[in-house]
Amino acid sequence: MEKNRINFTSIIIYILGSVVLIISFFYDVDGTGTPFSGDLRDTWPYVIKLKDAFFFDPTPWTVHFPLHYYLLSRLSLIIDNVDHIRFFYCFISLTAPFLFFMCLKEKYRNENLNNLLILSTIVLFTPSFIYSAIWANDNVSSYIFIFIGSYFFFKYENTVSNLSKKNKYLYICFFFFALACYSR
Repeated sequence: MEKNRINFTSIIIYILGSVVLIISFFYDVDGTGTPFSGDLRDTWPYVIKLKDAFFFDPTPWTVHFPLHYYLLSRLSLIIDNVDHIRFFYCFISLTAPFLFFMCLKEKYRNENLNNLLILSTIVLFTPSFIYSAIWANDNVSSYIFIFIGSYFFFKYENTVSNLSKKNKYLYICFFFFALACYSR
């Protein structure tokens, strides 16, 4: 029974990682040489151009596929300030460890939930994730899509008898993996 319940310590670790991410946002933490803030600065004109038209050459701004930037451009129609968009994106990135936890929970059904939550929360303490979340980088978008696709793949693996449900999980899995590819 104990391994099927999440204890207070595991939740505190997740909250601590979230607080570290939010504090890092307010201090504009970036990697050595400002790679992530520079990436946002260089690609933001592309995001603005995507507000007007989707089909044009992104190579002056980025070599990555445009889905992440398209999503940012749609968000910039609602939120006009780039720092507010960064904060919103930082907040959304807090779902990545939870999605990772859901994947682990689906894959390792009989394991201790506390261990799985702590393992999935470790991502909040990695510099690459922190920088990517703070500067609205496409890494986190691809992580989120990969985690959702992986979750449905594990659902597919664990479904035994219902073939139509199994196929549905597989198609959803492929869809989110494709979104991950078009984000990064």
